[in-house]
Amino acid sequence: MEGGMEGGMEGGMDGGANAIPGIAIGGMLGENEPQPNAPYPPRIPGDYPILIDFGQTKFDDAWWSPALRAQLSLPVLLAENWRAKRPADPPYTSAVKDASGNYVAGQWLKAEINRLRQQAVLRPTRQEEILQQSARLDKDWRQFLNADQSRRPATAALIYLCFAVGTVIGMHWKREFKAPRPVQLYPALLPIVPTPRHPSYPSNHSFQSHLIAEMLSAILRQGNTPHGIETPAKAFAARIARNREIAGVHFSADSEAGLWLAQELTQLWKGKFVAANAGQSTELTRLVADIKTEWLHTNAYQTPDQFQPFRPLPDVLAEKVKSLLPPT
Repeated sequence: MEGGMEGGMEGGMDGGANAIPGIAIGGMLGENEPQPNAPYPPRIPGDYPILIDFGQTKFDDAWWSPALRAQLSLPVLLAENWRAKRPADPPYTSAVKDASGNYVAGQWLKAEINRLRQQAVLRPTRQEEILQQSARLDKDWRQFLNADQSRRPATAALIYLCFAVGTVIGMHWKREFKAPRPVQLYPALLPIVPTPRHPSYPSNHSFQSHLIAEMLSAILRQGNTPHGIETPAKAFAARIARNREIAGVHFSADSEAGLWLAQELTQLWKGKFVAANAGQSTELTRLVADIKTEWLHTNAYQTPDQFQPFRPLPDVLAEKVKSLLPPT
């Protein structure tokens, strides 16, 4: 997306600047602007120094689009035998019957549908973030981790790398299981976002989000000591996964499979985070090193004092009335 925007914007801007060659750039550099003549020759500014130190001047990693830099590490991860990490079959598609001839999956599905119906009461308060995460999940993660082209670009690249992995591996398992979406089994759920045009199991929002949290946590851990961002990142991933259930487009089993995949694959890939020696460095190990640098001096987290959030007056009154009623 960034590549397309950059290419389109740069092409359009260059085309505009070249409409009257030489005038804009000549004037900008303080030279006398040529008078337009016909034919009008292209004009290059005068004798300015070439800004290069041979062997030193390079396109720095920080200049890369994070979304494009992420693609460089993808082959390293996909080279591992990730297909060995196969999630369990979704519990709502099993054709196994009990001794009475009832489908075992039927009881699980009935309870799950009731749970999703109960969770629908949270839609009004969660709707804004559900819509945001449905359209631009990367934006939520970049905002959460304060990561973009100018701030923590390597961390932003990790976010896009996990999205790319989800596209490849997540879609592989979705194709494998071909699990139906909740609305196919219970249309009355009325999802508040369009049901995605791919199978339900595992949840890619869950897989990709938990993979970001798990990978970042593994990179920043010091031995057995977790970094301060680990707990909030994993909580954020879990909230995103649950939002998809509240929205009505995923079962809890889809979210759990996404978490399982993220944890298993992070363990599979941890050995790739560190190069045994300088000669074995890869795009991934260089990315990991840059991420660690971006998070230096950020581990001194302290829990703030507890506070009571704003509560609407009707809720306060209802609680007060309930406390005055005799016990049932």
